[in-house]
Amino acid sequence: GLQPWLEIFSFDQFLFLNSDDFYHDLTGTFNYVFRFLDLPKHNGRYDYYNLTTPSKMREDTRRELLDYFRPYNKKLFKLIGKQFDWEK
Repeated sequence: GLQPWLEIFSFDQFLFLNSDDFYHDLTGTFNYVFRFLDLPKHNGRYDYYNLTTPSKMREDTRRELLDYFRPYNKKLFKLIGKQFDWEK
């Protein structure tokens, strides 16, 4: 898990990203990472090449997975001090 890493490295050495941000704003997310790494902003253009559309998950399967992972996600969000909306 993540906890052992947090005992070795300081919290400010970690960057937690939401993949939704990456997919919706590729350039902004890259520049956020560059700022975190203290690198200059990159003015290049980034393209997202995965053009496939994922198949639709059965609603009962989705509910079961959300219910199963909810306590683990809650623990993660508390640990990192950040909340992701994975249940939408």
